[in-house]
Amino acid sequence: MAKDGEKAIEWLEKARQQGNNAALLSLGAMYEKGDGVQADGDKAVELFTIAAKRGDVRSQVHLGEIYEAGKIVPCDYQKAMDIYAQAAKQGYTSGTFHLGKMYEQGHGVAKDLKKARTLYEEAAQKKDPDALAALGSLYYTGRGVSVDAGKAASYYLAAAKRGNTASMGMMGHFYETGEGGVPRDMGKAVDMYTKAAKQGDFLCQYALGEIYAKGQGVSADYKKAFAFYKMAAENSEPRAQIALGQMYESGQGVGQDLNSAVKWYTKAASNGNVLAQRYLGKYYYDHGDMRTASADNFGKAFEWFKKAADQGDAISQRSVAVLYSNDYITTCPTSQEQAIYYYKLAAHQGDIPSMRDLISIYEYHTHEYDKAVYWLEKAAFDYGCSSAYSMLSDFAKQGKGMPRDLAKAEYYRRMWLSGDPNANDFHRGETPIGY
Repeated sequence: MAKDGEKAIEWLEKARQQGNNAALLSLGAMYEKGDGVQADGDKAVELFTIAAKRGDVRSQVHLGEIYEAGKIVPCDYQKAMDIYAQAAKQGYTSGTFHLGKMYEQGHGVAKDLKKARTLYEEAAQKKDPDALAALGSLYYTGRGVSVDAGKAASYYLAAAKRGNTASMGMMGHFYETGEGGVPRDMGKAVDMYTKAAKQGDFLCQYALGEIYAKGQGVSADYKKAFAFYKMAAENSEPRAQIALGQMYESGQGVGQDLNSAVKWYTKAASNGNVLAQRYLGKYYYDHGDMRTASADNFGKAFEWFKKAADQGDAISQRSVAVLYSNDYITTCPTSQEQAIYYYKLAAHQGDIPSMRDLISIYEYHTHEYDKAVYWLEKAAFDYGCSSAYSMLSDFAKQGKGMPRDLAKAEYYRRMWLSGDPNANDFHRGETPIGY
């Protein structure tokens, strides 16, 4: 331990012995965090308890938080409520706010939003920022009260002015969107987001990345976008990790660095983010070459696409189906049965390229024309695919998958001619992978 740290401990110990509650709180915090001393949770709780019993409201609230969260000690909601109540009785607004939160969440007591609101209002009258923010949340979401975005904004603004980070973010949203009758003002939105971002709010860091990347109400600035995305990404915001990966991959706002792109895609993908899994699959597919050692990338692409596909991502389902269908990519498994399975999953979500490939399989490979007709009708009737009407006309003329019917064939032909040839039409050429 540095000499300055030893000296600080020495003075705090002396102050503690003299009954100085602030010293007890500071010393407890040092033992809790291991700041200048060996971390000792039991010692920290002991010191907080002594100060709380002496009536120190800050120690009471912090001790309540420890019991509520089950940090250091086993979770005990009733004990937390009792300690919060002690602080509230002394007029400490944070104690009142925490009591309200217990009623809102139903911790140690039956959930009671009306009681929670009453306690928040009591603390808010004394300008407690957390209570003001809590009231904003109740009115914004309509929990225990009617939804009132304007009233929510007024509470959030009051809380933001008193340093509540989450409320700064919410006011950034209100100024950006003009919700709740708040005049739309991107300058104020950026100012609020920036204040919250500097306090570590990763959602606001990401929002600023989006604003500067897309030039939303400000001049596009990819370097600023990169900086804010990086802050959010380092705080484990998956969308920011994906955006950072894209910027490293494209060299936009930063020097191109494919290894860093993979690193950030992987961070988000490894935590189950579907979009990141798809992006990683596309990255490996785009960087695969059967003629070189990078052929292994196709196997990696398949692995990541399949993870996203099994979470319901239609584009990844189609991509997996295409890879199952390709005989020339030897580093991926091949199976027409599995290809059909994944094409169906994507097609049932409205993926037109998957419908096209299913129709092709049923018409030219398995000769199950009735199944081809099913998907043609789906594409034509449900999604307005013009070329599907053209194919249905041919099927009706030939009696493929349906009774031969020249009148129906003519109807389908007219639907094809009258439709928009570009509306949800079948893609030409190879089926797209990863997009």
